[in-house]
Amino acid sequence: MSEPENHARLLGLLRDVRAEVQNLRTTLVEVLSKEPMNDVAMRSREIITTLRARQPIYDRNVKQISTRIRDLRALMNSTPALYSRYGDDITNIENFWERVTLNWPPPPSTKLVPETGDKEKVVIQPDEEITVANGILRCAKEAKDDIDDIIYQTALLTIPERLNLQLEQIRIGQALDFHAAFKDEIPNDEGRQKVLTYLGARPVLIQNGVIDTAQGIVFHASADYGRRRLSYIFITLTIMFGALIAVGVGELGTLLNLQEWITVPGGTPNLLITYVFVIIGAVVHIGIDGIKQARANDPKQAFLAIDDWFTWIHIHERGIIMGIVSMWIGFLGLVFLTGSADWQTAFLVGYSLDSFVDIFLQRFNTNISSKSSRVKVV
Repeated sequence: MSEPENHARLLGLLRDVRAEVQNLRTTLVEVLSKEPMNDVAMRSREIITTLRARQPIYDRNVKQISTRIRDLRALMNSTPALYSRYGDDITNIENFWERVTLNWPPPPSTKLVPETGDKEKVVIQPDEEITVANGILRCAKEAKDDIDDIIYQTALLTIPERLNLQLEQIRIGQALDFHAAFKDEIPNDEGRQKVLTYLGARPVLIQNGVIDTAQGIVFHASADYGRRRLSYIFITLTIMFGALIAVGVGELGTLLNLQEWITVPGGTPNLLITYVFVIIGAVVHIGIDGIKQARANDPKQAFLAIDDWFTWIHIHERGIIMGIVSMWIGFLGLVFLTGSADWQTAFLVGYSLDSFVDIFLQRFNTNISSKSSRVKVV
């Protein structure tokens, strides 16, 4: 087989191992769930009964897991490139699995839990049951920790490919909840966070995503740099269309010979300047918020890298375009309310765009309602 095929087989075997040990983990969790019971004697009986009933699961899974680990080792030995890259990871998994088999709770003696109920006359010593149950709990906790280590080790190798595939199924800029998406594959909350932190420190592994470790989410970003450039083109065109709106507002009164138009004739250059400073104010606001966020996440980080800014623009493409549309409303609101404005006022409107747009829409709605009432009276 070719190296890509061997790599695909490697990931498949690792996922099989992970699925098998998760099945064993479920058994251990079921055993450990009896620990909080208040009645010590009843708790001991429940622990022993549960482990004894689930022991066949371990007997079957241990053979399957051992077989797949041998297949992984054989694959390493036959593919030097994979051995060089993943050999120590496979060795770690082998070591953790050896610890699982050593720490797995030993099956309790049949005399502790009679299979035939009252028909079998067996004298059970409560102290013996309690001792055995405590030993089972201790072993179960250790084996569960070892299984979590196996799951974590396999996740480091298999999750990047799965994460890239899931990101391809959502639109650009949409956020994927990492914990919800991979809870089945990494049931331990701490383990999931460790995997996410690992991937966040190695962005090259996720070609089409940007990881927000603190929030536990991954934003979809196109791996195609041509598609990323389209984001900048779309945003630029949206801004330019707003400039055309400014020109249209300035010239409409003259072209249609409108009386009491909201701008004076020849005021188009001033409107363009107003529009530009509304945009500058909004951009400055976004920039300041970004720097504050960067410093909040890392006190030593004074600013974000240029690549991070461009990536941020790409993944927030839709939101930015809608924000520019809000700038159009803010600009029109400023012109509607004042007829013209100096650059300082335009800058402040852009900087506090959301608040100003809300005020303008309320004012506009009030004026329309007032004029509508007058029309009805007439």
